[in-house]
Amino acid sequence: MIRVCYIPHGRDYYTIREIYKFFDDIEFIFVVKHKGAFEEAKREGFESYYMGDVFEQKSQFTQRELLDLDLKYGPYGIRAISNSDLYVPYLYKNQEQKDQLVARAYKFWEEFFSRHKFDYVLVNDTGSIDTRSAYNVVRARKNPPIGRITLGPKHDSVTICDVGEEIYWSELHNVLKGGVKALNDSQKKLVYDFIKVRGKQKQEITEFNLICDLKCRLKKFFSLAREIVRAKLENDPADYASARYSLSKLIRKTWWLYFTRNLLRYSKDKDGERFVYFPLFYKYEIMKKALHHYWTQNQLALIKEISESLPVGIRLYVKEHPGAQGNSSIRFLRKVRGISNVRLLNPYITGQDLIEKCEAVVNLDGTSGWEAYLRRKPVLNITSLIYFAKSNLVYKVGSPCELPRTLFTAIKKGSSIYTENEDEWLWFIHSVISTCGEGVYIGIGSRDKTPENYKKMAKYAGDKIRRIVAGNGL
Repeated sequence: MIRVCYIPHGRDYYTIREIYKFFDDIEFIFVVKHKGAFEEAKREGFESYYMGDVFEQKSQFTQRELLDLDLKYGPYGIRAISNSDLYVPYLYKNQEQKDQLVARAYKFWEEFFSRHKFDYVLVNDTGSIDTRSAYNVVRARKNPPIGRITLGPKHDSVTICDVGEEIYWSELHNVLKGGVKALNDSQKKLVYDFIKVRGKQKQEITEFNLICDLKCRLKKFFSLAREIVRAKLENDPADYASARYSLSKLIRKTWWLYFTRNLLRYSKDKDGERFVYFPLFYKYEIMKKALHHYWTQNQLALIKEISESLPVGIRLYVKEHPGAQGNSSIRFLRKVRGISNVRLLNPYITGQDLIEKCEAVVNLDGTSGWEAYLRRKPVLNITSLIYFAKSNLVYKVGSPCELPRTLFTAIKKGSSIYTENEDEWLWFIHSVISTCGEGVYIGIGSRDKTPENYKKMAKYAGDKIRRIVAGNGL
């Protein structure tokens, strides 16, 4: 029997619970920080362990002990870990308290992995306190192998990323290692059909479609307020922080709806104007802060750097993610709008339309770079951790010094980098879409809850775990 330690990001064990039904040689053991999710998993018969005690401030580590833990398990360091977690700021304001929390998490995993033997560790994200500290401990121990399950590059695909720190899977790694190979006619047709279908799947954005009417929002507000009180009374710190975060997010979105969008004058994209597109990073998205170059975390400075690096006559278009209204303050947005040569666009303008018209895309995170790559638009990737950054046709930007020259090169070459290397472009896309698994997986539960969908995910996950455990993964 293969024993898999699964560390959910909240209650996403619902999907794993359904996948689990298809296995007779793999068992999942849950390690959960949410008390409610832990109790539910126990009731359903899963072997489960609760790690919520790490939030109890019983033990205090000296600065020397903190340093020893940091040097033993980093990078990423203790402070990078605490600052990458969405929920920790709703529990602790003091940096020292956050440092102590990560140290307690390290000690939890040290003891846990010493007492329990696993063949594989599976996580849903790698930026929260529990998963990042577990990842670092497992990496330092060099055993067992660890993977991150996530949404794939197609809308109906899933991947388990298992190549270092990267959002990058071993099947793709092995294909790319073999070098560029010319595709046959049927493989080319597969790629072009995928691009065609993907191009039709534009995100439909309606007026504040992610938040319902005022009555619905008020109902949600009081529901979250009750959840905060319940979690506090039941001493469930993870649920408490999660509910506070959700309440804050609801308030920010509502503020955007009634105030920001009316008080802020957004620019309009102009027909025929040449521009480079920079989608604003969703700063509250979990995982990312600890993984990016330090100089990318100040987005205001980064936008100014990009705008000043552009050739004369080319503007920088900046747009928030349509689901992230309210995450950037009106003060921040006004500063962005005030930067010379920048147009700040309404988040309801579809990113796909901007990609179609732009000279290049500067990609910090998310799918915009992949969308641009499929449309033969130059992509300047500031992080090398995403799967499409592995293509030689993507421009890598490793430091601010590299940005101006790379921008000029990308704009001058335009789509010719793809037409001159069409075989390589097609081969890379085929490599990506042919090495991920089938199944619709997203966050806390799949949108497709049919047995057929779970069976597809189970086949991919099971085959991969067996292969990795057998030593045939990389």
